[in-house]
Amino acid sequence: MPRLRQGPAARPRRLGVRISFDLVVRYVTFGSVKWIAAAFILMAWAIPPAAADDDPGSAAETAAKMNARGLEEYENLNFETAEKTLRAAIALCDENGLGKDLKARLTVDLGVVILASDPKRHEEAVAAFSAALAMAPDVKPVERIANPEVSAAFAEATKRAGAGGGVTGAATVVDEIAAAAARADPSETKKKAGHGADGEANAGDDKAASHGDAVESVSVGASGPAGAHDRFFLGLALGTGFGTSSGNGEVNSDVKAPGGLSASALAHVEPEIGYLVTPALLLSLQLRVQFISGTTPARDPSGTMCGSDHLCSAAKGAEAVFARGAWLFGQGAFRPFASGTLGVGEIRHVISLPGRGCGSDAMQPRPCVDTSLAGPVFVGAGGGFYYDLTPHFTVGAGAVALLGFGNSTFHVDLTGGVAVKL
Repeated sequence: MPRLRQGPAARPRRLGVRISFDLVVRYVTFGSVKWIAAAFILMAWAIPPAAADDDPGSAAETAAKMNARGLEEYENLNFETAEKTLRAAIALCDENGLGKDLKARLTVDLGVVILASDPKRHEEAVAAFSAALAMAPDVKPVERIANPEVSAAFAEATKRAGAGGGVTGAATVVDEIAAAAARADPSETKKKAGHGADGEANAGDDKAASHGDAVESVSVGASGPAGAHDRFFLGLALGTGFGTSSGNGEVNSDVKAPGGLSASALAHVEPEIGYLVTPALLLSLQLRVQFISGTTPARDPSGTMCGSDHLCSAAKGAEAVFARGAWLFGQGAFRPFASGTLGVGEIRHVISLPGRGCGSDAMQPRPCVDTSLAGPVFVGAGGGFYYDLTPHFTVGAGAVALLGFGNSTFHVDLTGGVAVKL
């Protein structure tokens, strides 16, 4: 006589997290998923893209965003891009007559980037710090980037300012830094500052080009899932998967799972909330809610289990929670990514049991289709891409390969979805 595992209808429910998972599986339908997706689209449509206006307030906001972008590039070791972005922000301040406090902050950050790009540019960094102190005596490098080299150079600039030296009275910060470069190494003047008869025109062209590129990159939002202020990432994905099954059937517990690849049908949804630590690193939590169909109930021959009809049914879903880190590449609207995943919970596979009859009619049995359980611990790696349709709305697709421990499995999920960046 087959030994049947008691079906969900007659199982006592556990309180706490488990009952909340059961409620999710019971009440979340594809209709509600459709409305959730529609809400994400409406949110993205309702948030206007950032735009740089001609008024001073807008220019100051744009310069502040460029400063944040420059520091992010600095932290990602993209020193050349960081320097161009900060120089363009300073030029924007000059063009719009913005306050000295903002310009001093940009100039200090520029000095930090110059020093990080090449220790031989020490004099240029000190000149930038001196120019910043001349504009705002209380300005100083922010703590998270004030390493010993920066602190030493800034102390030197402070000492020079106290002695009445260090600032030559050049017309702009850029000219002041160029003069410092010339003092440090006259042969490098043209290359670093663009001065001299041959370099004068090119310097202006390069400045205008870098200024325009940097302002445009801020105006449309930083590439990928994060603009200067777009840190939060709210996603919703729909997917399917397949994997190896192990152990026995969950209802027909005396029958071993046939092995091989089995689908995790019907589908699963993945709400996700994340935070962009940098433009290249997304940390997030995903809830994987799986929906299952196509299984057949099995009659309890003892007549003591599985409710009044004594039909034991397989579970209709499974839930798991994953912590994910995604590393994004490139700087355009299209950004591929690689990811690592650690999770806890359950994944179920739908399995066929040859030679076993199931169904409500004992006289006309149907082939048994049961579920096998995988988990509760998963580790994995994956990859995919994001593509920005607007500054605040992105679409994406990806795949993740998971190893399950406890009830072992090798499982692959394929997903596609949308996300809003806030």
